[in-house]
Amino acid sequence: MSNRTMPFDLVTRTVLQHYTEHPPATEDVWYGPWTAILTTLFPVTQSYLVTPQRRIPEGSESHIPDFVIEVVQLTTPPVTFRTVLIVKVKNSQHWTSGILALERQINCQTDAAFAGTASRKIYWIGTIGPHWRYGSKEDGWLQ
Repeated sequence: MSNRTMPFDLVTRTVLQHYTEHPPATEDVWYGPWTAILTTLFPVTQSYLVTPQRRIPEGSESHIPDFVIEVVQLTTPPVTFRTVLIVKVKNSQHWTSGILALERQINCQTDAAFAGTASRKIYWIGTIGPHWRYGSKEDGWLQ
């Protein structure tokens, strides 16, 4: 078994360690580290774009979307943006009480993506502070 390290730079690793040891008061501070992680894993040179959420699910009572990041893939011709990953971020204070709410929100976000630019399958990551879960959803089925 080889000794593999995370492909993330020192700054990203340092920030993640700091936020894990000293949980921030608000979830917006997680935007920087998650953007760095996602742009490393989904580079623009491979036709990916990391974007803030571009839609609010129908029926949402909020006019301001939750902290959600999407990874879209550009295909041509014609120019099309296809959502391939949704990342929903909550702050540390929601661990463990927020797990069920996070799963419901991910289900809602993926449904909204299928109604928009997702194909038959979309991947998701749900995070609460440094804790995270991942999975995929085929149109109509959370896995």
